[in-house]
Amino acid sequence: MKNPLLFVSIGLFLVVGRMILTQFVSLPDFLNGLILGIGLALEVIGLYGISRNPSKVKKFKKSFFKKIFS
Repeated sequence: MKNPLLFVSIGLFLVVGRMILTQFVSLPDFLNGLILGIGLALEVIGLYGISRNPSKVKKFKKSFFKKIFS
């Protein structure tokens, strides 16, 4: 798995984007379910990849907080 955080980010974007889109536009049930299913599947795949290699998450957190506080 290349970058599990990318999968989680794209999955969250799809799920949240679907929620926002359904507030303004009436989506067909098939398209609504398809977007939700793909988003949730990407989130699960990403979270599985993160749990298999927690050192990447620790490294990301260190670099993230280092950028913020320095």
